[in-house]
Amino acid sequence: MYSRCFLYLNAQQTTAFRWRAGVLCEDGTFTAGDGDRFVEYLEANPECLFTILANVADEGFQVETIPLLRGADRRAVIARKLGQQFFNATLTTSSSLGHEQSRRKNERVLLAALTGNETFSPWLQALDGTGVALAGIYSLPLLQPLLARKLAIADERCLLLTVQDQSIRQSYLEKGQLQFSRLSALQDASAGSMARAFASEARKLQQYLISQRLLGRQQPITAYLLVHASAREAVTSHCVDRDNLSFAILDIDQCTQRCRFRTPPPDTRCELLFLQLLATDRPPSQFASDSLLHAYHLRLVRSLLHGAAANVLLACLLYAGNDWYQAKQLDEEVEALNRETVLAQQR
Repeated sequence: MYSRCFLYLNAQQTTAFRWRAGVLCEDGTFTAGDGDRFVEYLEANPECLFTILANVADEGFQVETIPLLRGADRRAVIARKLGQQFFNATLTTSSSLGHEQSRRKNERVLLAALTGNETFSPWLQALDGTGVALAGIYSLPLLQPLLARKLAIADERCLLLTVQDQSIRQSYLEKGQLQFSRLSALQDASAGSMARAFASEARKLQQYLISQRLLGRQQPITAYLLVHASAREAVTSHCVDRDNLSFAILDIDQCTQRCRFRTPPPDTRCELLFLQLLATDRPPSQFASDSLLHAYHLRLVRSLLHGAAANVLLACLLYAGNDWYQAKQLDEEVEALNRETVLAQQR
């Protein structure tokens, strides 16, 4: 059984976690200058399946409408759209937003890319050089729709704001699907600074959505804030409802219990919450190409072959056991017939 490891990557560093019996255990933190130490960590864990969760500002999102297609034709159209929108990006993905209810059934697709290739390059080169298996590259915004469903957020349109590291993530969800997300830096980790950032960034995102005609000028919307109990009072005092923007504060400990996670975050930072979500219910879309997943696919094939070999061996053992049982029965019948023959000859 392979162990699972998660790499939480931001612009400054990468933190490694190990998944043990439903609990996240931190293995270490590596900065850009710790390349040799990171390689040693990978070499010490050759049997681990590594998954990257990225929370970076260098990302792009674009909603496109494509004709209703299937199979290779759909993949070709999406690949062309990704190349047009994110020309130099090597880490791209897409997710379906559903079909338009019109005479011509078009499909709405969210195109996403991690555009900072230089941020990922040293870590991916280390993974490739050591030959460990990379199971996928996921972005924190793509996990937010899963979190909203687990928290039973049923709004048709809403904002979801969370704090990770020294940054605040703001995402716009429509009908439970991610439409747009962005990352802003936090200058101060104090409760008051986070509260002011929640209020200002939510209003900035609301104005941006109005300018992009994704939201009506007079259309009300709710911003859901994930906050630790220690910062709730400060957030409540700064985040006041006005201008069709209302705030709903969600307690992180209660969210952890509702999601049935065993490692609650110690403060308002939510990276542990999203890592556990990725470990238990990963999204269907991820950014790694087939070449990056080559070692992982080989391991899957090896596991399938081992499983098939074990099944064949079990079938052979069962067949041999059945033959042995039948042969034993025949021997007993022959012995009984011999005894009857001897008795008949004596008579």
